Amino acid sequence: MKLAAAGLMLKVEGARMAAVFEAGRLVELRDKKTRDVLVRAKPDVPALELIHEDGNARGVGDGRWAECRLEMLGGGAAQYWISDWEADACIRISTDDDSGELVVEPSVTAARDGVAALRWNLTGLRKDLLLVAPFFQGTRLPLEDSFVANRDWNWPSGWEAAIAILEGKKGSGFYCTTLDRDFRYKSLRVGHPRDPRTLGLDTENYGPWEGKKEAGGLAWRVGLFDKGWQTAAERYRLWLWEAYPLEEAAARRPEWAADVSLAISWCPCKMEILDALAKRHPPGRTLLHVPSWRSDGYDQNYPEYNPSDEGRGFIGRALAMGFRVMPHFNYFAVDPSHPIYAELADYHLRELRTRRLMGWSWVDDRWVGNPQSHSGLPRHRDRNVMAYIHAGASRWRRELASRVARAVEQLDIDSVFVDQTLCTYNCVNALVEGMSSTEGMWHLTRELTEIGPGLSVSGEGLNEISMQWQTFAQAHLFQSWHATAEGLERVPCPVGEFLYGDLCRTIGYCNLHGQDETSALRMRVHAQLGAIPTLTIGSAEAILKPNAAVKEELERAASL
Repeated sequence: MKLAAAGLMLKVEGARMAAVFEAGRLVELRDKKTRDVLVRAKPDVPALELIHEDGNARGVGDGRWAECRLEMLGGGAAQYWISDWEADACIRISTDDDSGELVVEPSVTAARDGVAALRWNLTGLRKDLLLVAPFFQGTRLPLEDSFVANRDWNWPSGWEAAIAILEGKKGSGFYCTTLDRDFRYKSLRVGHPRDPRTLGLDTENYGPWEGKKEAGGLAWRVGLFDKGWQTAAERYRLWLWEAYPLEEAAARRPEWAADVSLAISWCPCKMEILDALAKRHPPGRTLLHVPSWRSDGYDQNYPEYNPSDEGRGFIGRALAMGFRVMPHFNYFAVDPSHPIYAELADYHLRELRTRRLMGWSWVDDRWVGNPQSHSGLPRHRDRNVMAYIHAGASRWRRELASRVARAVEQLDIDSVFVDQTLCTYNCVNALVEGMSSTEGMWHLTRELTEIGPGLSVSGEGLNEISMQWQTFAQAHLFQSWHATAEGLERVPCPVGEFLYGDLCRTIGYCNLHGQDETSALRMRVHAQLGAIPTLTIGSAEAILKPNAAVKEELERAASL
């Protein structure tokens, strides 16, 4: 591609792409092959916004005292130097001729500290373009849709892979991505107060934000595609395989995983359920997620993983019958009343803006956060208080691996389910031993696969990091963790399944009993997103005398 300057205007011309920047803002993007104008920017949306720890976005380069100059760098790159009342910034623009992509690298420095992130805005997106994005395994919606608009989608728990695709009616459009293999936190902002058809691409600083006066370091790429959103997603999928040891990860998956065609999430330890299931589906092709197998109650007294007599008996019989069994563990939850918490307290995650200790408690069947007093943390075991521990701490990873290994030996199992692996956050104590909590989870999951001759590890949620060492993932539906969001049926687009379905298979989460239309809808949406047929049942009768939705799911499982 060629770059040419005229005043503060920069023109980028390639075999297929034509782009125009003005004073740092992408004002036009055209696809010469399809003759489509994809972007025509609104002048009142700033190219850059500085996000401070107060959460407010302040424009850089559009203020009364803004100054801008364009510098050409030998023809292959250019950069805008921007000074403003709030900050000084630079936007470096280059091209990747191999991929045909435009590469934009924004950075900023400020005299005021507390810099949380730098946002690069793409505004004036053509009205018919739909946003195809890996939110809750995949959505395809207008940018103005209430499900996605005016929200920050944080990577990797919300924005599950760092790509956003804008697709037109004829299957052509453009995509935005960053090819980051360093676990950098980033987010996608959908909408802007001055133009709802805007995407904001945020480069975040690690916490704590106090003292931070600069932001940058990610390169945002813009590319064109036709023949459907899958074409853009395939470009990202191929990069994932090159960027991470996915060949090694795939080699660790057991051969039997490909044969599983029915899953039971939250399976109770009732022997009669095993007999009922064996009559309806081959045990060797049936996966059981078993949460209540320990001598402690569910979600209590972690990290103790000692089997109860009931749990040991149920799992033993299930294995003898040929079922695939995943007892339930947790990757970062520790009871503050447990003796080991004293050794791990320094690694208790703290929320970025409030600095509160992170975790959960249950009061009157309602989720609340952790107590914030030293006395309150260990005093409320009856309220299921759990502290979130940073997985970057090798002390914690080694401790959990040791306890999982003992349980694996006691139960003679080859699979485990490790809860909450989607819950990785940028936090006040973002880096421990040089690792973010996201990278720590990645290492923890990999280390668990090395237990014994090779343990199959599965988890909760699915994103481009958690999927890498997991065999199965229990996926959530769009804003429908337990209750079901109204309009759920208009959401699903199998982006996650396309990106990594051949690496990590999804199963359903909850309320998959088929006793009402809402539950049946959840089953259908899971199917549209590519999940293995999944049931949540409490009795053998639910299998032996299935309702219409359960019967349909069993029939779908039999057809696979």
